[in-house]
Amino acid sequence: MDLLDFAAREMKKGRSPSEIRKSLVDNGYPVYEVENALAVNEEGEDEKIKKKLAIKAPGYILIMGLSVILLAVGSIALVLYFT
Repeated sequence: MDLLDFAAREMKKGRSPSEIRKSLVDNGYPVYEVENALAVNEEGEDEKIKKKLAIKAPGYILIMGLSVILLAVGSIALVLYFT
């Protein structure tokens, strides 16, 4: 069985990397191969998370822009109030 496929399948099932690591090492797989397989699969999960965040990014940009505008309006109001 290919370690990469096994690690990917187990992660999709919801098992944590530490559970997968223990299972594979206990069954005689070398630690460095297990770590490499988990690292590759974790990088794949990071890419999925980045894609999800990229979809939501325009909303965050809008919120940040509105926050800057409100900060500017508030600052101007304070300056006008105290002068």
